[in-house]
Amino acid sequence: MARLIKNRPLSRVGAVVALVLLLLEGACLSVEAQAASGTDTILVMDVSGSMNDADPSGGRKIDGAKRAGLMVVNAIGQENSLGTIIHRAALVTFNETAQVASPLTTDMAALANRVQAMSPGGNTNIGDGLDKALTLLQGGAGSTQKVVILLSDGLPTTGLRQGAEF
Repeated sequence: MARLIKNRPLSRVGAVVALVLLLLEGACLSVEAQAASGTDTILVMDVSGSMNDADPSGGRKIDGAKRAGLMVVNAIGQENSLGTIIHRAALVTFNETAQVASPLTTDMAALANRVQAMSPGGNTNIGDGLDKALTLLQGGAGSTQKVVILLSDGLPTTGLRQGAEF
């Protein structure tokens, strides 16, 4: 587990490595078992104030995050339309605190609406967002592959505690 130390946030590379380790922690299933059991995917999306800033293309960061989130939701919906394996997804948004904007569902149209409705404001508490995602995954079906996708523009600015784990 990665640890966040007060006043010493992880570097960008460290945060990415921590997320990859988090994703790989439960990746012990064979490819066949993963395909046969479906997935529970949690989109963890930053809605802090900095997401209202311009990105390099001149658009707002939140709009790029929404496009990326919708690409994931649409891909899951297309896979579900085949009817052979059921995949679920959820949306967790975070600024100072994390909120479950949509619990695990197979209704990708409703999930897409929740992604579109996001608006930025406040500080960045990535740890709380990841914590909510893990809580959702623990409540999911035991046979599904667990996936967390973090969409954020930076490092945590609030919520850091001595010895906090994510």
